Formats: sequence, C-alpha cells, structure tokens
Amino acid sequence: MEAIKTLYDIATTMVPAMKDAVFVKTWAGLRPANPNIKPFLGPVDGWRKLILATGHFRKGTLLSPITGEIVTSLIIGEPSPIDWQPFTMQSHQLTANGG
Repeated sequence: MEAIKTLYDIATTMVPAMKDAVFVKTWAGLRPANPNIKPFLGPVDGWRKLILATGHFRKGTLLSPITGEIVTSLIIGEPSPIDWQPFTMQSHQLTANGG
C-alpha cells in the first residue's frame, strides 16, 4: 500500500485536481523477470519457429526498440545489431546452475 500512496502523492503534486478524483478501479501490471534480471531472447531449442522476447522486468519499454530489432533479425535470418547469445534460454540455464 505504501507504493500506491507514493504514486498518489506524486500524481497529485503534478496534477492537484486529482485530489478530488474518485478512484473506481485500480490495476497493476506484472513485470516478468527471472532471478538474474536478464531478459530471455532468441529461439527455443526443440520448438520450431518459437522466439522468446520476455522477462525485461522494469526495462521493457526502454528495451523494446532493440528487442524488436533482434527478433526481426532472427525472423528474417539477418545479423543481429547486438550479440543476443547471453540472453538465450541456454545461457539462463547455465547461469542458474552455476555454469
């Protein structure tokens, strides 16, 4: 509840008229992440035509342009603008197992 109050305080400071607003409904979006905070990117072994692009946690909007470029390069079979190998399912499994 403290986070909601903090957001409310910030919002009403920026838009004082919101203090008189009646809130009918609230919503919270989930931020998918994994323990090492790296997103999952790339094809999944054993699943033809499946490409993951998830787990960006707080940086989903920030990383969406480069994620889109990486996924596009994988789909059309062209070189990626960056090395996405550190973000594959396999790299996460190795990290999770201490490898």
